[in-house]
Amino acid sequence: IDAGTAGMLAPVGRAEAVPGGYRVNGHWAFGSGSLHAQWITGGCMVTEDGTPVVRDNGLPLWRVFVFSPQDVEILDTWYTTGLAGSGSNDYRVKDLFVPEAHCFDVLSIPLRSEPLYGYHGLFFANVPGVPLGLARRALDEARALAQEKRAMPSFQLLMESERVQGLIAEGEGHLRSARAYCFDVLGGIWEKLLRGETLDLQTRAELGLMLIHVGQSAKRAVDLSCEVAGSSALYRGSTLERSRRDMIAIGSHVIHQTKTYSLVGKTMLGMDAGPTFF
Repeated sequence: IDAGTAGMLAPVGRAEAVPGGYRVNGHWAFGSGSLHAQWITGGCMVTEDGTPVVRDNGLPLWRVFVFSPQDVEILDTWYTTGLAGSGSNDYRVKDLFVPEAHCFDVLSIPLRSEPLYGYHGLFFANVPGVPLGLARRALDEARALAQEKRAMPSFQLLMESERVQGLIAEGEGHLRSARAYCFDVLGGIWEKLLRGETLDLQTRAELGLMLIHVGQSAKRAVDLSCEVAGSSALYRGSTLERSRRDMIAIGSHVIHQTKTYSLVGKTMLGMDAGPTFF
């Protein structure tokens, strides 16, 4: 059965092991869609008698817990630069009992055999759709504006300017190359999963690199679109202004930040990068 879910995987909560399950306390951010979800998740560090449980590899045990919305307090905190419509409010639970069956380990071996569940990194596979969509809309708006707006004091249509022509072409190049790279990487991963293969580190690094590249390329395309528009992109009623704010917000996601390049490069060089999102 399809069900809308929301929540954060990062283990910022605490889950104390008790008979039959866990006693959970936590306060999470970025609960996108939590006001409309059928289930809400929250990542937690697991403790026993107040002491963190440690895995065999020395890392703390991290599990994600699934809550019914009626047990979750949604906090009205989502006042941000962009992505206002996502409703990514903070949320919390206090001293909530969660049965053992309502939690999972994101790093464990999948319980289902279908390709969709063959690799945990596919959790982020749909995120590039946001920056790619923003860039597409921004470039479309810039092209339409260029056919209507006149530059001062020449009264020349923007589309007649070689500078504007170059900005549009460069933006399209950034967007289309990023989109093609996204489909290429995800298509390759899907083919491997269909064959029942386990993704090696190099393939996973490709996924991480693609996610960063898409975010950065889309941001560049939106910036170029706003440059075409000039002062028209300053007003709140402008789609370009909203696209720029939304791009700033989605660009803050860890999978699109340039700081993650080092983890990708480390993996590509055959070094242990530790736990990563890819």
